[in-house]
Amino acid sequence: MSTTAEPGAAAGAPSPWSVALPGGRVWTVSQLTEKIRSRLATDLSLQQVAVAGEVTGFKAHSASGHLYFSLKDSASRIPCVMWRSHAQRLALRVQDGDQVVATGYVDVYPPGGAYQLYVQGLYPVGRGLLHARLQALYRRLSSEGLFDPARKRPVPKWPKSVGVVTSLDGAALRDIRATFRRRSPATPLIVCPARVQGEGSVESVLSALQRITRFPGVDVVILARGGGAADDLWVFNDERLVRAVAASPVPVVCAIGHEIDVTLVELAADVRASTPTAAAELAGPDEAAAAGSLQQYRWRLDRAIRRHVGLSREQVERLARHRLLQQPQRWLATYRQQVDELRARADWQMRRRLEAPRLALARLGERLAATNPLQLLARGYALAENETTARRIRSVADASPGQRVRLWVADGSLGCEVRERTPGVPWRRAADPPGSAGAGPREGEAR
Repeated sequence: MSTTAEPGAAAGAPSPWSVALPGGRVWTVSQLTEKIRSRLATDLSLQQVAVAGEVTGFKAHSASGHLYFSLKDSASRIPCVMWRSHAQRLALRVQDGDQVVATGYVDVYPPGGAYQLYVQGLYPVGRGLLHARLQALYRRLSSEGLFDPARKRPVPKWPKSVGVVTSLDGAALRDIRATFRRRSPATPLIVCPARVQGEGSVESVLSALQRITRFPGVDVVILARGGGAADDLWVFNDERLVRAVAASPVPVVCAIGHEIDVTLVELAADVRASTPTAAAELAGPDEAAAAGSLQQYRWRLDRAIRRHVGLSREQVERLARHRLLQQPQRWLATYRQQVDELRARADWQMRRRLEAPRLALARLGERLAATNPLQLLARGYALAENETTARRIRSVADASPGQRVRLWVADGSLGCEVRERTPGVPWRRAADPPGSAGAGPREGEAR
């Protein structure tokens, strides 16, 4: 059943311009929008939904704190809004490309006349989950010190040879070779090919790193890969590869993707370069600049040598003009005579200084000879001692009649026996009468 209507005409007989309207009613936009909205509101299956998709067009409103973005898949796209009250409880740091599951309800935004998802929760899925795992791996490796700047080693200024780990077909290798041809043509470049994308790429890069670091003469290694999607670069976030780069026996210069791409391997490397070309410039010496510096050093050295030779020549010429070198035999004769005079004066002073000690020494010798016991014995004195005890006899009390004594004279000794003891002074014994005090009592005679 259909109803006809004519704009601006009263209902009645149909005119030739009458149009058949479905349902016999004309809706306004607001009425139709509200109708659809009320239908969605009554559909309970749309009031609590979970939608998986990739975040795109993400925008955080700085004033209100609301989040606006869209979820898309390979065929469709749905706009989303997340009010600040829910965004404040969000644990994820959302960005474009994240695969998430959004929970909320579907409603119509009347001013735009489009339905959208009012998001109440976001959860990582796929890449979002990988990002969460990447953050956890970064925190764990960072706590082990693999990203510590203190463990970074400097790149050798003049390496014997430079190793390169990258794909043979990639633009990174062409850029590195071009840079070395331009800056370091004399530095050997050892290339160890590896798969840097896809299945088995981690094992391939690990094997290449082990082989290149064992290559004789390789002082530094460049690990490079050109730009690509985040999924293509994800291999350089592998924990095995990060630990291998950190444990490399030689410094590693890493350039993965573009400057905005940051991987864990680059953080563990000794030097992170923004591009493969920059990595080549860091690892290879600028030989042209070095040659220029050497030329400047050569000029400075030549100038210094010439200046030194000139000064030395002036000194030689000045010495050649000295009066001593004009007539050396004449000056030599003069100095020789002065030497003889000084030597004679020194001999006289030496004899003068030795004469006084010599006279003092002679006087000490005379005094010593005067006190010599042998001199006393030679003058007729004798030295008596007890023949048994060998003790000196200093008094008549030290000997008794009948005791054996030994008398020492100038040329030997005599064995004697005491016959008597006569106290008194020996040189008065002949003059003193017997029984006087000077002679003393006689107890026996010496035999």
